[in-house]
Amino acid sequence: MDDFGCFDAVLRTFAELKARRYDCVYFIIGQGRAERRLRARAESLALASELTFVERQPPWQMTGILKAADVYISPAPIHSVDFQSLLAMASGVPVLSIESPASDFLKDGRTTWQFRQGDASGLTKKLLSLLEDRAAAKGLAENALDYLRRYHAPVDVSARTAEIYRRAIAEGASEKNVKQQVF
Repeated sequence: MDDFGCFDAVLRTFAELKARRYDCVYFIIGQGRAERRLRARAESLALASELTFVERQPPWQMTGILKAADVYISPAPIHSVDFQSLLAMASGVPVLSIESPASDFLKDGRTTWQFRQGDASGLTKKLLSLLEDRAAAKGLAENALDYLRRYHAPVDVSARTAEIYRRAIAEGASEKNVKQQVF
């Protein structure tokens, strides 16, 4: 919750759903520099009875939390792999996200529905679509699971990671030998 604008868009989306009388409960999980301002913003939007702020949870807790969720929203840029979205997808939950170049599994229209960072209107439209069209939500979640099974199976990822390390070590050893011979 470091980027106020990203999470403010989420809060405005929640307020719009409340104004349209959707019966929803929301959780924002994590901490950050903007948390105090976001809590105040949630109060000003009268979301106190529907919204709970929760501290960051360990992965084994998140799995259970996500399995009980209808939708997961990843609104802020992440400069490394978006493990929370990956965990949501692996839990069978449809994901709404912004583009995240480090997370090659976030494929707009295939594994996630993406919206522009800070765009409450676009997020609201996509969230409403998932809430109103359960078949579309289920299809998005199933597509994501299929994609993860095909391209991100833990055994395959571990094998590819090990191969990268083996190559790096081998290239490092070769480079070291070359440097020793040159000097």
